[in-house]
Amino acid sequence: MQSKPSFQIDRASRRIEAFPEVSAAPVAEPAAPRTIHISRGPLADVEMANSPDGLGARVVVVAEGSVAAQAGLQPDDVIVAVDRQPVTDVGQLLAILVKEHARALVTVVRNGHRLFVAADVQTQ
Repeated sequence: MQSKPSFQIDRASRRIEAFPEVSAAPVAEPAAPRTIHISRGPLADVEMANSPDGLGARVVVVAEGSVAAQAGLQPDDVIVAVDRQPVTDVGQLLAILVKEHARALVTVVRNGHRLFVAADVQTQ
């Protein structure tokens, strides 16, 4: 038979024995992915989220007829660079896109393959 864990406390010349309850730590719920909507530039009308593996920004939605859709960007593509600047998450993607871009060379990982997508606002 296994004994319960216990400890003793000396307080005001009295000894108290305590038997703490031991339980598993609660499992934290994963945070909802941060999703952003890009409203202008070569990636306008695209919703993005952080890639689940932490490497890039994942395309969630591409609006039909948008510059990004015309360029061939697809849901579940992971953007890993824009104009040769590395992208590790949506925050970094936004920092790159703050500058006015009429065109962008977007490096994408799709189904494990790296490819380049050229998005040009002037073609819309």
